Amino acid sequence: MKFNIIGRKITVNEKNSEYIKKKIGKLDKFFKQEPEARIVIGTVKDKEYIEATIYSEGIIVNSTSLRLL
Repeated sequence: MKFNIIGRKITVNEKNSEYIKKKIGKLDKFFKQEPEARIVIGTVKDKEYIEATIYSEGIIVNSTSLRLL
Protein backbone atom coordinates (compact mmCIF):
# COMPACT_ATOMS: atom_id res chain seq x y z
CA MET A 1 0.00 0.00 0.00
CA LYS A 2 1.24 3.47 -0.86
CA PHE A 3 0.92 6.02 1.94
CA ASN A 4 0.62 9.79 1.81
CA ILE A 5 0.54 11.15 5.38
CA ILE A 6 -0.14 14.87 5.77
CA GLY A 7 -0.07 16.96 8.95
CA ARG A 8 -2.09 20.15 9.10
CA LYS A 9 -1.09 22.43 12.00
CA ILE A 10 0.55 19.37 13.58
CA THR A 11 3.87 17.61 13.11
CA VAL A 12 3.74 13.96 12.09
CA ASN A 13 6.77 12.21 13.57
CA GLU A 14 8.20 8.82 12.63
CA LYS A 15 6.47 7.04 15.54
CA ASN A 16 3.03 8.29 14.48
CA SER A 17 3.75 7.51 10.85
CA GLU A 18 4.74 3.91 11.62
CA TYR A 19 1.64 3.42 13.80
CA ILE A 20 -0.63 4.68 11.01
CA LYS A 21 1.06 2.46 8.43
CA LYS A 22 0.69 -0.57 10.71
CA LYS A 23 -3.02 -0.03 11.36
CA ILE A 24 -4.13 1.13 7.90
CA GLY A 25 -1.87 -1.45 6.22
CA LYS A 26 -4.11 -4.24 7.58
CA LEU A 27 -6.77 -3.17 5.06
CA ASP A 28 -4.45 -4.02 2.17
CA LYS A 29 -5.77 -7.60 2.01
CA PHE A 30 -9.22 -6.39 0.92
CA PHE A 31 -8.00 -4.89 -2.37
CA LYS A 32 -6.84 -6.76 -5.48
CA GLN A 33 -4.63 -3.98 -6.84
CA GLU A 34 -2.23 -1.96 -4.72
CA PRO A 35 -4.27 0.80 -3.02
CA GLU A 36 -3.14 4.31 -2.22
CA ALA A 37 -3.92 5.71 1.24
CA ARG A 38 -4.10 9.44 1.99
CA ILE A 39 -4.14 10.22 5.72
CA VAL A 40 -4.62 13.77 6.99
CA ILE A 41 -4.00 14.58 10.66
CA GLY A 42 -4.73 18.05 11.97
CA THR A 43 -6.20 20.41 14.52
CA VAL A 44 -8.98 22.98 14.25
CA LYS A 45 -9.46 25.24 17.29
CA ASP A 46 -9.98 22.80 20.19
CA LYS A 47 -10.46 19.67 18.06
CA GLU A 48 -8.08 17.06 16.65
CA TYR A 49 -9.05 15.01 13.62
CA ILE A 50 -7.76 12.24 11.42
CA GLU A 51 -9.14 11.55 7.96
CA ALA A 52 -8.20 8.43 6.00
CA THR A 53 -9.06 7.96 2.32
CA ILE A 54 -8.10 4.84 0.38
CA TYR A 55 -8.19 4.76 -3.43
CA SER A 56 -8.15 1.48 -5.39
CA GLU A 57 -9.69 0.21 -8.63
CA GLY A 58 -12.13 3.11 -8.85
CA ILE A 59 -13.28 2.52 -5.26
CA ILE A 60 -12.92 5.24 -2.64
CA VAL A 61 -13.14 4.38 1.07
CA ASN A 62 -13.24 7.34 3.46
CA SER A 63 -13.31 7.59 7.26
CA THR A 64 -13.04 10.56 9.64
CA SER A 65 -12.57 10.69 13.39
CA LEU A 66 -12.82 13.80 15.59
CA ARG A 67 -11.69 14.33 19.18
CA LEU A 68 -12.31 17.33 21.43
CA LEU A 69 -9.35 18.55 23.47
